[in-house]
Amino acid sequence: LAKDIGILGFGSGITQMQFANTLALLGICDLPSCDTMAKIVQANKRMGAFEGLQRLGLQVNARSAETHVRAAFRCVYDALDHLLTPRDKALLCFNAIFVEHLLCKVSRW
Repeated sequence: LAKDIGILGFGSGITQMQFANTLALLGICDLPSCDTMAKIVQANKRMGAFEGLQRLGLQVNARSAETHVRAAFRCVYDALDHLLTPRDKALLCFNAIFVEHLLCKVSRW
């Protein structure tokens, strides 16, 4: 785990996720699944991706079960997967990391 490498700043929050995502995008490890990203969103309810789900009208709140957050995240992922063209997906590097990042931006609009 990123927090186990002993570098200050990797102990909590989304920094661990961003570090792991960078390693995955570099091909050093596997990309996270939708379920993995949903767990991270669930664990960081005060961060942008969780709020992004709410702003999109998905019924999640601070007391939502992990399965509800996972389903909400998957709804967004599946909608984009269905609506984006293969060219769009390639340009955007579409994956679960992209969806989490997009949800963070939704909360800032």
